Amino acid sequence: MYVRQVHHSLLSTLLILTFLSTASHLFAASRGIQVVSKKGQPLYLYKDYHAVVIGVSDYDHWPKLPNAVKDTEEVAGKLRELGFKVKLITNPDSQQLKSTLSEIARRLGTEQNRALILYYAGHGETTMLADGTELGYIIPKDCPLQILDPFGFDSKAVSMKEVEMLALKVKSKHMLALFDSCFSGSLFALSRAAPTVISEKSAKPVRQFMTAGGANETVPDRSIFKVCLLQGLDGEADYNRDGYITGSELGLYLQTKVINYTRGAQHPQYGKINNPHLDKGDFIFVLKSSEPDVAKMTIPDAPSDADKDRLLEELERLKQERERLKAEQRLLEKERQELAYIPKTVKSGRVSLRAEPQQAISKDYIKYMVKRYDFFDNNWNISGSFENDLVDNGDGTVTDRATGLMWQKSGSSRSVTWGRAELYIDKLNRNQFAGYSDWRLPTIDELASLLEKSKKDGFHIDPMFDRKQERCWSSDNSPDPLYGSMGLFVTWIGNFSNGRIIEAKWTDRTAKDEIALQYGILPENYVRLVRSLKR
Repeated sequence: MYVRQVHHSLLSTLLILTFLSTASHLFAASRGIQVVSKKGQPLYLYKDYHAVVIGVSDYDHWPKLPNAVKDTEEVAGKLRELGFKVKLITNPDSQQLKSTLSEIARRLGTEQNRALILYYAGHGETTMLADGTELGYIIPKDCPLQILDPFGFDSKAVSMKEVEMLALKVKSKHMLALFDSCFSGSLFALSRAAPTVISEKSAKPVRQFMTAGGANETVPDRSIFKVCLLQGLDGEADYNRDGYITGSELGLYLQTKVINYTRGAQHPQYGKINNPHLDKGDFIFVLKSSEPDVAKMTIPDAPSDADKDRLLEELERLKQERERLKAEQRLLEKERQELAYIPKTVKSGRVSLRAEPQQAISKDYIKYMVKRYDFFDNNWNISGSFENDLVDNGDGTVTDRATGLMWQKSGSSRSVTWGRAELYIDKLNRNQFAGYSDWRLPTIDELASLLEKSKKDGFHIDPMFDRKQERCWSSDNSPDPLYGSMGLFVTWIGNFSNGRIIEAKWTDRTAKDEIALQYGILPENYVRLVRSLKR
């Protein structure tokens, strides 16, 4: 009998708590969103919450980001849990992106007593202006690469100046913009975020901005920024444990956690707009457990204090058990990923590299490319730390799960001319090496992905590969009218001996050619072929 009474009491308590939670949302819906300041003053903040969440994965010209849209769906779900009305936009082209931003200004942002969030996940870019300042951009689906089509880039990319104008057009009290991408610019005053207590000042207008990293940093497709954002909104960013998360608290949390989890590879940027009329307040998230006035509601037949204590102890135990199970799950997932054998028919890679050869690859493009993917190069990116995910297929091939490429484990047994490289490719395809007939020379982008910062056995490449092929042909040519006028050809190669991407200048004759000797031409290089796995 005693046990049944305890269970009945606990059940009553749970029912009452459920009623309290439901009632609090009903009251909040009718009265808007209110908070209680540190001095105990009730403050009316907003009529409602709205969010526009934008994710771009399927780019036409930029590397695809398979996880960007998935991340936005998770963020949208979390915001809905917190009471936001969310509009989710996926893979917008330039016209759709600019139309969405216009809708924020002209429709959603017309309500003064509203809190607005703009969240973007996708590629970002930075341009240096004539005055030495930097201008950041977010990139829609159909935007071309700036280095290859600057006019097309300018017409389609959305600059932070346009975002600044959006922030000024919005009439809503508080606006928070979060960009899971890397760029820099003078839109907001960078600062080290610090938690602030809620006061009357918090209700003043504000425009706050956060980015996942700086201009020269690479944000991975598997976003640490998103993970930390969701954890922060789960309550971990509530530093002073008052039941609310402010924009400044969230900024501090993201700056601290992302830097820590990426080991200093990403430095989230936080700040408020450079405008004295819009930098006083603070965006406020009201957590579910902090709805106003619930504690003051009178509920008949409330459970006893002893029952409450037992229930709280049980809830605390269940919380600790949940955290333990989460930790075990994370460990098991890590072990599964480490032990799982993903065969050579793997259908995707986290980074999509250019596979079509180009006839006009300049040094500027090479510099841009190695920094874009954070590839190592002893000339242009000595701090590069791109992470391959290699699997030895046991048949003379190696699969890189990071790029979705299959490589020859060795390559040609000796260096060959460009013409003989073509014969070598034809022979392997006719013989269906490793069961495939679509082997090809890699582009310089693909070849650069194999360069490693550390030197092992005299080579800047993973020991899984054969050590003989020190210089490898790519399929890309370098434009240089001087060489063309002299009857020379210039092709980009990867030099795994010195860890550099270099130009190989050669002729259609032999290495004994006087011009070749005079200019130090390398007419012969090794061949390491590649093929793209089906996506």
